[in-house]
Parts: sequence; structure tokens; C-alpha cells
Amino acid sequence: MLLGLLIASGRRTLTPSIAARGRQFASWAPDFLASSRAPWLVAGLLDAGVDATIDTLDSICPNGSYLLVAVDDTGLPKSGKAIKSAR
Repeated sequence: MLLGLLIASGRRTLTPSIAARGRQFASWAPDFLASSRAPWLVAGLLDAGVDATIDTLDSICPNGSYLLVAVDDTGLPKSGKAIKSAR
């Protein structure tokens, strides 16, 4: 479920998470039960996600290789003297 929340486009709710994992035609009951049964501790979720991501990257990236990451920051407010539209 966490992977689906990370890769889903649009709003980060349970429905896009299910669709992002290709489970839109399967039963959604397990996802709804998992998200509604227990209190969620955000720190614990992030720790598990980071650990899983690092393990995955270690297995697919050889030692000494680079990982290219792109970030879209167009929604963030700009600041600074050089940016005319900055607030």
C-alpha cells in the first residue's frame, strides 16, 4: 500500500494507491481493512519505506554507480533577490 501512495498521481488517497499498483479490478477489502484497523504512526511508516527503498536500490545499483533523481518544485513558493516573481 505504501508503494502505491508514493507512486500514485493526483491526490494521495487509498483509491489512487490501489490503481497505481494495478489492483483496481481486484478486491479492495484488504487495503481498506489495513488502513482502518490500527492507528498509524507516520514515523514508523517512513522508516519502513526508507529501509525498503535503500534495500531495493542496493540490489539494483552496483557499488559506485550514480542515482539520478528529478524533483518538480514548481508548486513551492520561490524566494530570493534574483527571482522577479519571488515573494
